[in-house]
Amino acid sequence: MSADLRLEPLHPARKAVVLLFLCAGAWYLLWRAGSLNPEAPVFSWALYLAEIYGFLGAMAHFYMNWSLTDRRAPAPEPSLSVDVFIPTYNEPVELVRRTVLAAVALRGSHTTWVLDDGDRPEMAAMARELGAEYLARKDNLGAKAGNLNHALARSRGDLPADPRARVRSRHLYPRRRSRNRRDRLHRARRALRRGHDRSRLGSGLHAAGGSSSLRGQTPQALIRGRAFRVLDG
Repeated sequence: MSADLRLEPLHPARKAVVLLFLCAGAWYLLWRAGSLNPEAPVFSWALYLAEIYGFLGAMAHFYMNWSLTDRRAPAPEPSLSVDVFIPTYNEPVELVRRTVLAAVALRGSHTTWVLDDGDRPEMAAMARELGAEYLARKDNLGAKAGNLNHALARSRGDLPADPRARVRSRHLYPRRRSRNRRDRLHRARRALRRGHDRSRLGSGLHAAGGSSSLRGQTPQALIRGRAFRVLDG
């Protein structure tokens, strides 16, 4: 076996539960073999075979999970450079800004590219501000795939990377909040929809427990949770 692969066995208590299940299941199937209904053999045998099939499926599951492979990614080669592509078309600048911030903060030698099919000056200014490369097209041929192919032809890195599989929006995995905080956030959302004063709205969000790293952002960005974090591994 490769040196990068390690086997992580089940906890002894879980092994005991599995063995108990196998013993009980085998005893039950032996008992069921003597309880078939001779007056309805087709239905009785079909049910018995279904139970055997379920037991065999459980045995296969236990076999596959008896020892799990603990995979460790090898260290990246320091000589390689990566181009991180962030394709966009009509997403808000503040939303893309969060993604660019996360991509720029990645470890290792890399270049972040903002691929803007919307060809927007404000997006280009944001990319320059954060230290990312900006690339736009005159047309939208091929949609997102065409956008990526257009960037690949101009890429200078050894490897391309699409951060969509590595960057997740925090609002998809919200942290637990107290009921009082949830109520304040709900009131802030309603105020935003009704067009209430932005300064009052922002202060209400901070009172609800907003992070200090989000201060100074627009209320829309704060409420919608458009903060991104990079997942290592």
